[in-house]
Amino acid sequence: MHPEPLTEPCVNLSIYTALVVQPWVSKKSPDSLSSSNPRFELLSGAGIFTSACGIIWFQGGTLVAEPVHSLVHRDIWKPSGATFQARRDRQNVEFLASTDNWSRPVNFYIGPDGALYVIDYYRKVIEHPEWTSREVGESKDIYDGKDLGRIYRVMPAEEKSAPSPRPRLSQASDEELVSYLEKPNIWWRRTAQRLLVDRQSARAVEPLKKLAVSSKFPLRRLHALWTLDGLANWMQL
Repeated sequence: MHPEPLTEPCVNLSIYTALVVQPWVSKKSPDSLSSSNPRFELLSGAGIFTSACGIIWFQGGTLVAEPVHSLVHRDIWKPSGATFQARRDRQNVEFLASTDNWSRPVNFYIGPDGALYVIDYYRKVIEHPEWTSREVGESKDIYDGKDLGRIYRVMPAEEKSAPSPRPRLSQASDEELVSYLEKPNIWWRRTAQRLLVDRQSARAVEPLKKLAVSSKFPLRRLHALWTLDGLANWMQL
C-alpha cells in the first residue's frame, strides 16, 4: 500500500472499528459498524475532521481520537521533499479500538513522565442534540455516562511504569527553566516557557539568547526564540 500524501484529500482513509452492530444502527446498513467493512469517514480532507475531536504529535507520528467509532488512529510521518507523507502505523488495525461502544476517545496529553494520556469521554451517546433524532434528543440516555469518564496512561511495554517524581517547576530558578527548554518532552518545554513568560524576569534573557544560538536542536532554538518573544520588553531587559 502506498503512503497517503498529506497534500491530497484523504477521502478514502479507512478505519477499522472493533465495535459490534448496535440496535440503533440503521437496518439499511446493518454492517456499517462491522470491522470487516471499514468506514471511510475519519478524514474528509487534509486538516478537515468529521467526528474526530483530538489530534496530537507523538513519537514520530500523529494520533487522532475518533469518538463515534471508539478508536484512536495513528499515522507515521516521513519527509517527502518540502512536505510529508503519512502512512498507517500498522495495516488493517488501529492504535486503539474498543469493543465497548460507550468508549469515546476525545483528546490526548503528553505528561511530564513522557507517557501518553488518552482522555475517554465515555458516553452512551456522542452527538449534539441538534443532530440527533427527536427520540434520542429527548431521551434521558443522552446523559448516560456523564460520571464515568476515564483516563488511560500509555507507555512503551519495555519501559518501567513506576510513577516519576512530581515536578515542581514553579520552584525552579529562571536558569533552570531555560535549561528545561532543551528537554525532548514537550510538557517540560511548554511548562517552562509559560512560567518564564509569566515571570517576565530579566535574568532569563541572557540564558535564552545563548540557547537560541547554541543549541544543537533546531526545535529547542525555536522554542527559546518564542520564549524571548513572550518577554514583552526583552530587548530592554
